[in-house]
Amino acid sequence: AWPIATLHLHCIMFQLPGAATRQAMIARLAMDRRVESVQPLNEFTTESEPESLRGTADIDPVWVPYNDPYARLQVSLRELAVVNAQRRSRGAGVRIAVIDTGVDFAHPDLAGRVSAWSNFVDGDELRFRHDRHGTEVSGVIAAVADNGIGIVGIAPDARIIALKACWQSAPGGAAVCNSFTLAQALEAAIVAHADIVNMSLAGPADPLLTRLVERGSMQGMIFVAAAARAGAGRGFPADPAEVLAVDAA
Repeated sequence: AWPIATLHLHCIMFQLPGAATRQAMIARLAMDRRVESVQPLNEFTTESEPESLRGTADIDPVWVPYNDPYARLQVSLRELAVVNAQRRSRGAGVRIAVIDTGVDFAHPDLAGRVSAWSNFVDGDELRFRHDRHGTEVSGVIAAVADNGIGIVGIAPDARIIALKACWQSAPGGAAVCNSFTLAQALEAAIVAHADIVNMSLAGPADPLLTRLVERGSMQGMIFVAAAARAGAGRGFPADPAEVLAVDAA
């Protein structure tokens, strides 16, 4: 159990007793006048670009004014006119909460870019720093520019707030999150007054998580998420009107 201060709620997570079914227990709790709302504990998975889109053999090199060795392979820098945009702003002063797996905040291409981090999965700092997906997402957003290492971030002067809500369930597979860990991470992002929240993950519609996004949006926060897969129907985090859904071209 834990308080969700921004929604003025006290959240309780139940383990089903004996032979009770989830649907029956939800119906029973929904009839209890002391219960404000009730929902299942939903599961979500991190989203990445399909392997079929990752090849580099047919990519025309991109001109960039940076010495980062892989920047010339970042087609997005050209297709999104990132270099031109960076002449106006490189994200200085912007705080971006990355709700994902852990992040390697000691990586040389993220040096000085991770200003804060929290772990809502476990207390394993070593595992936190070895998580790949959150590190990759943070690099795309804020990798140091012109340091002769790796790639160029879209906003290389921004600061990352790394919030671990997802964990690796199997080697090589997608990481997994649930309503409980994501609610804690979203609450932390709101309390930290993040300017932008990134959630590169997908799952079913979730009323509690949607309410937290709505609360953050009222505070002026911008939410960005992976677009739902084709045929997946309505879901979180892409579906709420306050969220900017992003897909691979």
